[in-house]
Amino acid sequence: MRRSAAPKPHKREGIWYLVRRVPKEFAAFDRRCLVRISTGVAVADDPRGVRARDAVQSLGAGLEAYWRRLREGQSAEAGLRFEAARKRARSFGLAYRSNEELAAGPLDELMARIKLLLDKKSIEDAQDVSAVMGGEKRPAVRLSGLIKEFETIEQQNLLTMSPNQIKKWRNPKKRAVANLVGVIGDKEIASLTRDDAIAFREWWQKRIVEDGLDIGTANKDIGHVSKMLRVVDLTHQLKLEPVFRNLRLSGAVPGQRAAFTAEFIQEKILAEGALDGLNDEARHLIYV
Repeated sequence: MRRSAAPKPHKREGIWYLVRRVPKEFAAFDRRCLVRISTGVAVADDPRGVRARDAVQSLGAGLEAYWRRLREGQSAEAGLRFEAARKRARSFGLAYRSNEELAAGPLDELMARIKLLLDKKSIEDAQDVSAVMGGEKRPAVRLSGLIKEFETIEQQNLLTMSPNQIKKWRNPKKRAVANLVGVIGDKEIASLTRDDAIAFREWWQKRIVEDGLDIGTANKDIGHVSKMLRVVDLTHQLKLEPVFRNLRLSGAVPGQRAAFTAEFIQEKILAEGALDGLNDEARHLIYV
């Protein structure tokens, strides 16, 4: 979610209130158009709204947290239903297609699926019908949930990592997503456009020119986001457009690790007893 201006207190029947319009991204989860929450602070006791302003900011933060929890809870439930439908469709020997996709596709496929349900005597089974006829929408993954989704898919690759290795693996991805959200907001990944990707690239170009940041870091951000989107897309069959394709910045210079100083080698590596834990062959390699 884009960072919004700090909410201001509003007077209503002698009481200061928080008044917030439900953001578009949460409208599917909170059907109210306008939310009014009392601060409990009387206008007569706080005519300039000083205490009310603090109360409104606290209430606003709580309201946004509530919206996020509401979205995450419903999104998680919808995701589980979708995965169950997708697996059930496979048991029928079918690739999962949403009802919108089936309606837009050839009529023959639609009729074949109906016939399959009839032949299997599953036309009265709500779960079978949902799986075969695409009753569950594909999961709406947001950028804020992209890393969690990617980690779930890649969990087999994390089994041999230590907690510290996992942290190092995760942090650059968190940075990349946080940077992207800061530029375009916490959008659903299915709604990402080429313009969004280019805006992110241009944001990095500006930071490189104005702040002297490294081109390689920019390319890593773009690469991390692109890979995570690609893996999640492949797993959930979201049919995402490859909006980050071919956006890497040119001009990156490969970094070279600085050599150890002679002093460090003498005092640390070649210090008396420093190599005692190595066998003869390993010690000889160090000396070479």
